Amino acid sequence: IVNQPGDKDIQKFIAVSSTDNRDFTFIYIPVSMPFKLNLKTFPKRLKGVWFDPRTGETSTQFSVEENEEKTFTPPKEGDWVMVLKSNQ
Repeated sequence: IVNQPGDKDIQKFIAVSSTDNRDFTFIYIPVSMPFKLNLKTFPKRLKGVWFDPRTGETSTQFSVEENEEKTFTPPKEGDWVMVLKSNQ
């Protein structure tokens, strides 16, 4: 995460967990807000979905093919989990 919002407000802390080689990454966003992710150490091609922990539903799958910094925005208000998976 670039510029962790939780540094100023603990209720906005974005938690990230991933496998050693970043084949899978889970990002918990407690408050719907844009955030920037540094993708330099991730696989070049990723697939992702947004998971709504309140309903158990997932969004349509999306692709990420960047290796720099990218801004993501959850689809709606509330807390979300973004799941990224290597597509290589």
